Amino acid sequence: MAIKRPQSAPRRRECILKDDSLDLIPESDHYTRQCICFMCTCGKHSCPAIKKTLYPKTSFSSQYQLTFKKPSSRSPPQRVRSSYSPSPFKMELITTQKQDYKAPDLKPFSKPVTVSSSFSNLKFSGRTKYQCDFPNWGPIDIKHEKDPQLTHETKMKFTGKSSYSLFYERKSSSPEIKHKVSSSPSLSHIKTYESGYESSNKRDFRPVQIRYNTPDLKKHSQYIPTSYSPYQFISMSKKTFTGSNSPFKDPHMIRKRALAD
Repeated sequence: MAIKRPQSAPRRRECILKDDSLDLIPESDHYTRQCICFMCTCGKHSCPAIKKTLYPKTSFSSQYQLTFKKPSSRSPPQRVRSSYSPSPFKMELITTQKQDYKAPDLKPFSKPVTVSSSFSNLKFSGRTKYQCDFPNWGPIDIKHEKDPQLTHETKMKFTGKSSYSLFYERKSSSPEIKHKVSSSPSLSHIKTYESGYESSNKRDFRPVQIRYNTPDLKKHSQYIPTSYSPYQFISMSKKTFTGSNSPFKDPHMIRKRALAD
């Protein structure tokens, strides 16, 4: 006779990771320990081991690596053996170089014979070629100068009039006479008026009054929020990934509720 399980006995909770409505858990959540693998009750779901390198070197290639690739590791070509084998015997013939460039013949060396020279003590009575071409004419009083400066100067005073003094005459140093305008009683009835025109400098550079104290702001008793577009502060992630419209359960929300309990 089979023993029935009492209804008050605790039932084994079904593993939440077996739920088909659960959304896909990103792989990065396992590396950052943000997954919900600790909530597994069946023992079949375990968090994978953390990789030492998330992205190996072969995942990405820079422009430099694509342009200058490493040469393939190939074995060097084998050396071709030469069929030439030199003879150990000495050649009895003569080469073309020895025939063209022969060594000089060796002759016996003889010392040069020194001849004793005897000079005469008589005075030379002739004339050299230099003396024939350039005879000595004796001393002369000519003084040679390089680029002589000849000055033309007279002691007479200039009595004429130059063109400068003719056209630019000096003004008389007499004091200027200032004419004083006497006030006329007939012009007292004329009233002065301000001109309505202003210069561009006055229009562009107007006087600015510097206020050192902060101006008094108007106090509001009630906060009035500013009007703005509802899509102004919505990011692309918030606009695209919304939990309310998704048919799957968000694993992050399940983790948050489990840790809160």
